[in-house]
This record gives sequence, C-alpha cells and structure tokens, in this order.
Amino acid sequence: VSTQSTGLLFPMVMGCRSVLVRGSVFGRSCSSWSPVHVSPGAAAATHPTALGKLARGDIPAIICKRAMAGSDCRGVIERLGQSGMVLPGFESYLGLEEGIGSTTEGSRWTGGEDVHTAERMDVGTSLGVLGHSRDQYFQECRLSNRRLRSLLSPGGPEGDPLSVLYNTLQGLAGDKQVVTASDGVDCEFGAAILRCHKPNRGYPPHFDSVRHRENRTGYSVYQFRTQLAGILVLQSPDSRDKAGGYRSQDRYHDSVL
Repeated sequence: VSTQSTGLLFPMVMGCRSVLVRGSVFGRSCSSWSPVHVSPGAAAATHPTALGKLARGDIPAIICKRAMAGSDCRGVIERLGQSGMVLPGFESYLGLEEGIGSTTEGSRWTGGEDVHTAERMDVGTSLGVLGHSRDQYFQECRLSNRRLRSLLSPGGPEGDPLSVLYNTLQGLAGDKQVVTASDGVDCEFGAAILRCHKPNRGYPPHFDSVRHRENRTGYSVYQFRTQLAGILVLQSPDSRDKAGGYRSQDRYHDSVL
C-alpha cells in the first residue's frame, strides 16, 4: 500500500501474520491468505455478507484499498504536526520539519528510556494500557476523543480517517448501527488511536482482544465474544527482517495507522 493508495484492513485474528504462520483462523482451516476486497463506498452492494463471514472466521480479513486519497492522508499528518502532539524524534518518520516535536500532553510513548528515545507514539487512549482503572481510562478517553475529532474533522467526510473508517464499517454492517462504544454518561470508549513506529519497534499487525487477551471483565464490551480490528494506513510502512525469535518476522515501521 503506497501513500497514494491508502487502505483499510479489518483483520479477524491477532494479526495477519497469525493466519500465515499458523494456517488457521480461530481453529478453522486457512491454507492461504484469501481476504475479501471491497471498493470505497460500495461495500454494501458488492459484499453484503462479508462482515458476518469475518466474524465467523470464514475469511481472514476485509481490505478496502484507496479508502482515502493520498493528499488527504498527508493532510492528517501535517495537521498532527501543527497540533503539537508529535513527539521529538518522530518528525523525520512523518515527513515533517525537524524540531517541531513537542512534549505537550496529547501523545503517549512506548519503549526507550524517555520521550526523546521513545520507539512508538500514540495519539488516543488504549484500553489495553489504561483499562486497569475505569476512572482514569474514561477520563483520558474524554480528552483524547476531543483532540482526535478536532484534529481529524477539518478533512471533511472523505478526508477524516475516523469518518472513513466508521462509514466503511457501516456499509458492511447492514441494519446494525456503527458507533463508538459507551458504558454510560461520560463513559465513551476511545474512538481510535493514531500510531507511529520507529524502525526499532515494528511488529506484525495485531490487536489486543478485550476478552481473550486483556480480560477486562469490568467493561460492557467484554460481553462480545467476537472482536474485530479496523486499521486505516495513513502512511505506507517499510519492513525489515532481523534474525532471532519473534523479531525474525517482518517488522513494520515508519507507518501511521
């Protein structure tokens, strides 16, 4: 996927790599990578049953290429740079001017000894990271959701990755309504996360299941046995191989998801 043909990926399992390595989707035989491809704005007409097949494990993923124009993707990254939420050291990976990085609130970092050596940058709130405290999690969600919507909405319906992601899901969901989950008043879950990796902390695409991995029993979304992930790639990732164990798999970096 190039920066000019950005796409959506809805994977079924912990990551695309899981399908290729283990050859199964939640125990079902899957000898080859055979996702369903849908067109932007035409998912409902061309593949009305694709989401059900994904949930049952009959297909490994739904892919929508060119979900956003490359210029719109670039606009999101540039607005991110102007927002003051890009951490120092990440500018070059985003194609932004050196020195605009800031340590103001709005981003979280992972890996490294401090914010200047961080290996991954997140804008948004992760249930996997903060789910141990409901009060802290929902407080952070209120702040990060406002920041994200302010950052993304100027792109309009076709240039706002959050709108594109939700609208594409709605096209696949039929008569079901696609919304951000909520546990009541002022308890809206995180709507999305913008994430960028440096080269030394890439890993295969994945998602953390609230039920099967995180075991967050105190949240309403735990009741859903089948959980899917939606990924919109804003900047084409590079990949490299490194010898030894987990890191011998393709490592994706310089990406913005």
